[in-house]
Formats: sequence, C-alpha cells, structure tokens
Amino acid sequence: MIHPDTKLVAINDATGSGIVATADISKGTITWCRDALDIVLTPQSTESLPEVLYNDFLKYAYRNDQDLYILNWDNGRYQNHSCDPTSCLVRDYDCEIAIRDIHAGEQITSDYATYNVGAEFECGCGSPKCRNIIDPRDKEQRWLDLQPKVFDALELMNNVPQPLSSVALNFPTPEQALMGATQEQCPNHNRPSSFARRLRARWDALAESKWPLR
Repeated sequence: MIHPDTKLVAINDATGSGIVATADISKGTITWCRDALDIVLTPQSTESLPEVLYNDFLKYAYRNDQDLYILNWDNGRYQNHSCDPTSCLVRDYDCEIAIRDIHAGEQITSDYATYNVGAEFECGCGSPKCRNIIDPRDKEQRWLDLQPKVFDALELMNNVPQPLSSVALNFPTPEQALMGATQEQCPNHNRPSSFARRLRARWDALAESKWPLR
C-alpha cells in the first residue's frame, strides 16, 4: 500500500505515470508496504499465466528476496525508478522508507537495482547521479551505497507519523523497532532503533563476505 498522502499523475511521455506526494512526508516514514491485499505468486505460478497477463504482471510486479512475485493492488505499482531515490526498500521486510524529507509535489521513487530486476535497462531518470544503465548485478553494491541513509531513516521511525504501520505485513512498529535502544549504542540519535542496529550488523557482515560487486 502506498502512503495515503500521494496521488498518481502523468509525469512525461517517456516516463508515463508516477506517484507524487500531496503533502510533505518526513524522513523515516514508511512510504510503501506490502499488505494483505497484494497479489503474491511463486515463479512457477507466473508461468501458467496467459501471455497477455504474464507480460503486464511482470511489468508491475517485483520479486522479493524470498523469490516471490508481489503485485501491488493500489497505485504503489506505478512508483518509478531513480538513481537518486526518495525511498529505499528495507531488505527482508517488503516495505520502503523515506531516506530523506519528501516535499509536496515531489515524485516518490526507489532504485530498481535494489529489487531483483530480471534484466538490465536504460535509465532516463534525469538525476545528476543517473547511472544510464541499471544492471541486476548492481543490487548488492546499491545496498551498500544506500545503507547509511536507510539506517538513519530507521532510527527516526518513532519521531514521525506512520499511517501505514497498521497495515504493513513484514515491518515492525516504531515501538518494536525502538525496543531496547540505548544512547550509548547510537550516539548520533536521541532514541536510536534497535532494529536498525540489527540490520546494520547484518549488512556489515554481508559486506565482508564475497559478494560479486562491480
């Protein structure tokens, strides 16, 4: 489910439609989450779809780290890619969090490289940070690049409104995320997130493994 303070608009001829904020959305806000109404298919199930359904399904669905295809039931499926995204997928939790403040009228975007994209594609996001080609092999490197911003955003979860917290299937509430936090463990924030610290430790461990980084 996409954040309620958003709407679907026409962006341009090349991009088509996209999601823009209708009000300011603070860093640390869940901007999208998987909910009970989303359609979930295994890779085997997608193969039995008629061709006309199969092509559209793959266009709008994403593949999570559990190897499941998720199709959003609402406008969340129209969220566009940017090489300098406003939001980032939180690994293993099927939700996105704002990694900076998003202003009213601004498009809400994510970096498709952090998803399991099936093939490379040309990027026309227009960002000064545009990589021109989005390659599936970039996934783990982009996780590393965006990791500090995700941690900072997670640690602000309890300080901002969370209209999606009651419908998210795989994301802790701000209260759960902050449980057991101490000032000494994250001195840069007043109430750091224990959940963010666990993710930090997990990703730091993965970063030391032999990923095929490019």
